[in-house]
Amino acid sequence: MQRFHQYIKDVKSGKEVAGKLIKLAIERHERDMLREDLYFDEAKAQTVIKLIEFIRHWKGKEFANKRLVLEPFQVFYFASVFGWYNKESKLRRFRQSYLEMARKNGKTSMAAGGTIAHLLLDNETGAQAYFVATKEEQARIGFEDTQKFIKQTPEISKLFEHFAKSSIYKFSSVKPLGSNSKAQDGFDPSWGVVDEYHAHKTAGMLNILESGMGARLEPLINIITTAGFDQYSACYNLRKVCVDILEGRKEDDTMFALIYALDDTDDWKDEKCWKKANPNLKVSVKYDFIKNRINQAINEGGTKEVDVKTKNLNVWTDASETWISHEIMERNYKTNTENLDGQRCYAGLDLAKGVDINALVLYFPDSGDVLPYFWIPENKLKNNRDMVDYSMWKNKGMIFTTPGDIVDQTYISKFINECANKYNIVGMAYDRYIAYNGLVQDLIGEGFTRMSPIGQGFVSMSEPSKSLETALTEGKLRIDNDVLKWMFGNVVLSFDSAGNIKPDRKKSTKKIDGVVALVMAYAEFMTSETAGGGSIYDTVLTDYSI
Repeated sequence: MQRFHQYIKDVKSGKEVAGKLIKLAIERHERDMLREDLYFDEAKAQTVIKLIEFIRHWKGKEFANKRLVLEPFQVFYFASVFGWYNKESKLRRFRQSYLEMARKNGKTSMAAGGTIAHLLLDNETGAQAYFVATKEEQARIGFEDTQKFIKQTPEISKLFEHFAKSSIYKFSSVKPLGSNSKAQDGFDPSWGVVDEYHAHKTAGMLNILESGMGARLEPLINIITTAGFDQYSACYNLRKVCVDILEGRKEDDTMFALIYALDDTDDWKDEKCWKKANPNLKVSVKYDFIKNRINQAINEGGTKEVDVKTKNLNVWTDASETWISHEIMERNYKTNTENLDGQRCYAGLDLAKGVDINALVLYFPDSGDVLPYFWIPENKLKNNRDMVDYSMWKNKGMIFTTPGDIVDQTYISKFINECANKYNIVGMAYDRYIAYNGLVQDLIGEGFTRMSPIGQGFVSMSEPSKSLETALTEGKLRIDNDVLKWMFGNVVLSFDSAGNIKPDRKKSTKKIDGVVALVMAYAEFMTSETAGGGSIYDTVLTDYSI
């Protein structure tokens, strides 16, 4: 435990390079030492650490067959998870732990060591430990690593029986578990490892673990991950909760959080901050490797930069080819406070068939306000394959539903007419592919403002996309809608040989309908505002491909 206390001192003094969130975890530990309802059992923590350091590595020229030697940050992690108890119940305090750091910092060894310690030291008769992933094949990776650690340590291996999908110790076991695993008889988990949670599209498997632990006195779920690309994922949502706990906005005595990440003000190219995301730098993470990766990112930019930031510096980014970054969107994420009644605006209408999202976006050039509206069929809330919480957005009034299995566009028609009575809609752009859609034909027949069909190729979409990007970069828009913000994070661009761009529905694996509608509204605005009333397409895009 000397390393435990020294790590705390070194982080506080600055001798150990650590980010803000690690310093907050240290502060939380010291505050909790003063509480009367909790206690820290150093003896139990030390027993766990001594067992883990008895295990032998099974791979790597440098480490194979050598005992594990925990680094100070790993000692702090295990001591915290296994050492904190409630005074009244005498039970372990934490029910979940969230550990986030860059790749190659020893996550596999930590997952294996913690699992073995649980099976051998927690005195949980009939313990059930699981490595969890969306697919059993993925879950087997962590399970098989743990099995090999056990086999590499003869004194421990002799206590276990090993099978293809399980290792058994007395009445206890460790197994892989995926959503496609066959039903487990007597599923009653006492320990779970969710490795690389950022890759999970939903919280489904985590919820399965949680719901199965009701009969256990000291269950623990260990979420170990590197940053990902999706800031609307289940993992990032849990990360936000952990940050709120560390920063004091929320309370949860059952969650332990340790996040090794750069601070917001850090320059990712500065080597002085690399250790913040790589606590095992110069041990399992080779300095020259990181330096070479950073140089590649600086030289190549684009997807290489995103990959290096995410995997090697633990920076949450948007999709690898995302158009508008999360940081830029935050500049425009402002509450709509101005009264827009009677103000001029331009509309973009993106209609879809069947169960897909229908979008109407109004752009008010005088104030920069963007008002997006979305419709989905009611039954999509029950049969949702888009991996987002439409019910939450519906409850917030950010998305509407129509009865049945497909969107009833009569609701949209009524809404558009209500908007026309409220705002001065100068013109509305729509996808020319749907020119014969009944709703569009009705609006045209009714003489509804100026209706402009727009193609979805480079000719029509590039200039408004570029102008929209400039406005967003400069923070000139006012967007107060999580659905549209999510969609911006989903956009992947296509480029032609002349450097023209367009949001690409095929490359963008998630929904971007609201973004397309906004680009069309922006195109309508640009066309209308062109001097002499001519089209913007008369003077640009002389070299393009469709």
